[in-house]
Amino acid sequence: MMGQSQDIKIYTLVNETHKKLFLDDYFLDTYPHSKGNVEVFESNIDHDGDFMSGSFLNIIEEKLNLILKTIDDNRGDYILWMDADIQFFRSFMDEIKQKMGGGEDIVFQSEGNNYNVGIQLIKCNADTKEFYRKALLEFKDSELNEQPIINTIADDFPQDFTVYRN
Repeated sequence: MMGQSQDIKIYTLVNETHKKLFLDDYFLDTYPHSKGNVEVFESNIDHDGDFMSGSFLNIIEEKLNLILKTIDDNRGDYILWMDADIQFFRSFMDEIKQKMGGGEDIVFQSEGNNYNVGIQLIKCNADTKEFYRKALLEFKDSELNEQPIINTIADDFPQDFTVYRN
């Protein structure tokens, strides 16, 4: 299992629009830690930024598939998935490492009474893989984006699965 002194792998997904608008000017420019642990997946899906458009939903599906892949690739470790439009205003890694010690399977950022999926600390195990597999399946069968689906699933998942709102 990952020790608290090790770097946490951070993942994000961008397409050409995100890369130009967000990644260089926001995410990486304001990221306060070593950038060596940030892996950027580049999507070939052309997306103009319209929320809930077909291309937007295709990118969400790609992101959910990549989350499943990175869970498999990092079994036993914690990973962070972050949207590329995140801006950082202070160091946060000590807080994240503290959450890792709490045993939560997933930590989401709070958004009112809901979970915000823009930042997700994920413990890579069978439970989280099943959680995101279920989210992907429900996403494919709905007309919603992943955030309301994940909020519903998180509230209904088994008791031994711990989700924490930060």
